[in-house]
Amino acid sequence: GFEVTMGNIFPMGKTFAIEIYYGIGLRGIFSNRFDVAVHNNYTGKSKTYTEDKTYVSDNDDMKFYIRPSIHAGVKLRLGW
Repeated sequence: GFEVTMGNIFPMGKTFAIEIYYGIGLRGIFSNRFDVAVHNNYTGKSKTYTEDKTYVSDNDDMKFYIRPSIHAGVKLRLGW
């Protein structure tokens, strides 16, 4: 992924500070999906079944998705 983060630091003394950060980014996700349907709900022509009468389709896909992400949080910083 890729992200851009910004923030503010609020000193609370010589050794303690609170940091608030926020940002946006992009994440790449590999997805290996498959479609599984129960026999009673299937209306197609070609059918493949498992032992428990569950229909397993041949509708597999392997894709790469790019999705946005939002980052925000609070950090407690200690220093000596």
